[in-house]
Amino acid sequence: MRLSGAPKWFHHFGPKKFLLSDLVLGLAVMSLYRLSYRRASIFLDEYYELRVHWTTLQKAAKRLPLSLWQAVLVSTAPDESIAGAIDASGFSMSNPSYHYLRRIDGKLPKCSLKTSILIDIDSRRILSARVRMKARHDTRDVAGLLLQAKAKPWSIVMDKGYDSEKIHSFLDEKGVWSIAPTRKNARRGKHRRALKTSFPEEEYAHRNLVENAFMRLKTLFGGYVRSRKARNVRAEMFMKFIMYNMMSLLSRHFLQHRKKERL
Repeated sequence: MRLSGAPKWFHHFGPKKFLLSDLVLGLAVMSLYRLSYRRASIFLDEYYELRVHWTTLQKAAKRLPLSLWQAVLVSTAPDESIAGAIDASGFSMSNPSYHYLRRIDGKLPKCSLKTSILIDIDSRRILSARVRMKARHDTRDVAGLLLQAKAKPWSIVMDKGYDSEKIHSFLDEKGVWSIAPTRKNARRGKHRRALKTSFPEEEYAHRNLVENAFMRLKTLFGGYVRSRKARNVRAEMFMKFIMYNMMSLLSRHFLQHRKKERL
């Protein structure tokens, strides 16, 4: 929280009963252990002796601004990045039993929540993220992802859904080499023609790392969200991204420490 520049208290004129870090801790416990607000409140009382009512956590998730979540996420990301990758994936707004739905011929839930992330290929950590409650085209989030990231990659790999001369031109103006497969009948645009003539297969092979990041996210924290309102959903998703970065950083330090011990 100190690295992100977050204030000590959430509200300057508030009662100052709980630190902002205490509220973020409660939301982190929810994401890490997949708990509800009520169970997270009990967890904080038993393990940290913090008697935070579950509605306090719920209101904090609703009221904490997007800028705070972005700042905390950036503080857990690497300071430098050479190569990055962008992709999007969906998260479910419910978590029913798929076996039960098949038995009763029920309708499977749709992944109505769309998330886009920019990761650093070397560290596998998330540089920036965007969350949308409704489906939008993949290319709409590229500019926001790049501008939010503190570490600007030298190159970015994307799948064919991001094949757009407008996107290639924007990234080129920012000094970023964009790599995305061109569509079958794509002929317009100097950047697309250059990629079609000489496509960098070796660099593009790293794109599967961003898909692996989504797989790890859904395995560790679930491919669904418990919240219903947009602000709470956004807080829950950003907490998943932040915890993912912290776990990736800790695992890398652990492996480096084990390697030094063996030497």
